Amino acid sequence: TLCVGAGLDFLNALNRIVTAKGTRREPLIEELSLVLHEIRLGKRRGEALKTMATRIDLPEIRSFVRTLVQADRMGTPIVEAL
Repeated sequence: TLCVGAGLDFLNALNRIVTAKGTRREPLIEELSLVLHEIRLGKRRGEALKTMATRIDLPEIRSFVRTLVQADRMGTPIVEAL
């Protein structure tokens, strides 16, 4: 939320999170890195996020992804949705 609230778009915010100095390669960071990679290869953002939610299979992640996908579909700024 901080990165997006500071004016970064989704991809730049995601890139900043996964490449932050001192960031340990924890499972969630690995998943976000994979989402970023898939988007850069041409997968639509919503599809990459939904794929991540399927892999992780936790209610909190599914809810987070639904919020992001819905905000994207409705044109709502992500920072407002979060």
